[in-house]
Amino acid sequence: MLLAITWNSDRVLLLTARGGGTLQVERAITADIEKGSNVSVYDTIRKTIQTEQLTKCDTIIVLPRSEVEVRQMSFPYVPVDEIPDMARFQAAREFNSYDVASPLDYLLFDEISVPLGYSTTSLPVLGRRILASMIPSSQMTKLTTLCDACKLRLKRIVLRPSEVTALWRRNSNFDSSQTYLLVELDSEVVSQTVIHHGQPIFMRSPRLPLGVFRDDAEVDDGDATDSMIAELKRTQFAVSNEVQPVTIGSIVLCGTTEKHKQIADDIHAALSVSVALFDPWSTIKHGKITSETLPHSEQYAALIGVLNEVAANKPSDIDLLNPKRPPEKVGKRQLVTLVSGVAIVLLFAALAYGYVRRVSLENELKDLQNRVTQLKEEEKVTKKLRTDLSAIDTWAADRIDWFEQLEWLSQHLPKSEDIVLTDMTLRAAGGTGNIDIKGNAKNADVFSSMETSLSGDTFHRIRSGDKRKEAGNGRYEFRFDNMSVIYQPNASVAANTKVPAAPVNKDNSADNNSSPDRSSPSGSEVIQDKSSDKNNALTDGEEKNINAGKANEGAGK
Repeated sequence: MLLAITWNSDRVLLLTARGGGTLQVERAITADIEKGSNVSVYDTIRKTIQTEQLTKCDTIIVLPRSEVEVRQMSFPYVPVDEIPDMARFQAAREFNSYDVASPLDYLLFDEISVPLGYSTTSLPVLGRRILASMIPSSQMTKLTTLCDACKLRLKRIVLRPSEVTALWRRNSNFDSSQTYLLVELDSEVVSQTVIHHGQPIFMRSPRLPLGVFRDDAEVDDGDATDSMIAELKRTQFAVSNEVQPVTIGSIVLCGTTEKHKQIADDIHAALSVSVALFDPWSTIKHGKITSETLPHSEQYAALIGVLNEVAANKPSDIDLLNPKRPPEKVGKRQLVTLVSGVAIVLLFAALAYGYVRRVSLENELKDLQNRVTQLKEEEKVTKKLRTDLSAIDTWAADRIDWFEQLEWLSQHLPKSEDIVLTDMTLRAAGGTGNIDIKGNAKNADVFSSMETSLSGDTFHRIRSGDKRKEAGNGRYEFRFDNMSVIYQPNASVAANTKVPAAPVNKDNSADNNSSPDRSSPSGSEVIQDKSSDKNNALTDGEEKNINAGKANEGAGK
């Protein structure tokens, strides 16, 4: 769990949350500071943590601007690694309560070589510029002692204006090209931070004699607002006279209450600058905590800002617990140790790479062996397909017009009232076609008549199979099996000679011109099985089976 702590002249503010990429605020706690008593801020914090049972948390302390010394420093254009030492060297002259043990951190400004409105002929090119912050070592001792007494794990000590700036940078209305004056109000202090190119370049926290958010009924709100506007004007004047002057384009006021709206209107009327209200709780998940249900909700802005940075594993602009330091100089012994360590690491890396490579090659070999096995199985399937295709080619090479033969067969079969076909098989081999049929006839005379009709030309001959009489089969009492009609187109004439049509029955002369799928002159029908496609050809004996199925009424039905 994360715990952020800050305070002002009236109260201590604590905020707990859970990180993990997205910040989720759990509790917002406020503890009033007793005025006129001997109870210090640290005592109030300790008592609140014990009461709320907030021990063993990762803790960030957010220091108010009034408890931190802040100075702008300028250096020649030196490497960034040299700035920490130069900042400490100059801090002895810049800061009033500096000692060698005092924590010091800084923010390196974006480099702008020449101030706006000047040229390099009238002003030398600027070097490095930083915003340095420092607290006395005695104050640092108090903070670490407080965390030890409360069993807290101190992770950062940051500056309140810089964390409010970090939160404003996350807002959707933030524009990095704009210069803002960020204003926070409490009962006595108006904290002001000038943000240029997204960086806090100027900070002030003047104390107002009349206050702004005070519950004292004797205080005139108009006089308090006038006093605050006067401080804002001083800030505008101060930043416009810096070495690199800036002009404030917009004022951002933390808070969205009705009183904040009224103050924003007064500021806009007095300074003729656009004023926007900023709700610090608008960018995070905070459950039931809202600006309306939490008193002084706008004063949590810095706590929300630093918790967002911790949850995202981002460093703070200024962190007095983890200040920027120059890189450590490597000695001869350390260099030998470093080289030896690198050599050992490379050796283990080579061994690890060899092992991983071996495992990879073994897996690749297994995959190839599996692929060979798969290809052998596919080869078997391919051979079978080639055999089937060879049979189809042989079938097609005989060039027998089966539609013509089926038409001839339909014309020479008896009437459907006298015979019904139950099975038909077409075979071709060596230029000879066989039509094997099975079925039932009305009687033996009908079967004999059919044999005579089917063997009545020079191209066809009949080979009868089994035939017998079956009782109990209705009107079709004569059964015949494996009767073959053998077609030999080259028996006596050329291969392309058409089979002559059979003589026409006088009784059925009206049916002679019917199509193959209609009644023949003798009243018989033949229906072809659609399985005559080449892809369904048989491989054994190069046969093509076409099952006509059982017919209920006539031949082929």
